[in-house]
Amino acid sequence: VAKSVLHPDCPPDKSYVRGEIDIGGYVLTPVDGNTRTQITSVTKLDLKGSIPGFVMAKVMQEQPLTIDKMRTVIMKNR
Repeated sequence: VAKSVLHPDCPPDKSYVRGEIDIGGYVLTPVDGNTRTQITSVTKLDLKGSIPGFVMAKVMQEQPLTIDKMRTVIMKNR
């Protein structure tokens, strides 16, 4: 589970727009008799600014890569 927090080593800076993650994480559900796993990414965030469509498209395109990295770590540590 992820959530935005304030940290003294990285205080707010008025020259930047800082989005906030209200909550984020993954739901892993076993399927096919526990031989496979369905992964659902859940995120509620406020970007606090205007994000160009091409930037959002790139972020959404790269989201599955994060899940693939998670798979690599899980398989390595079985």
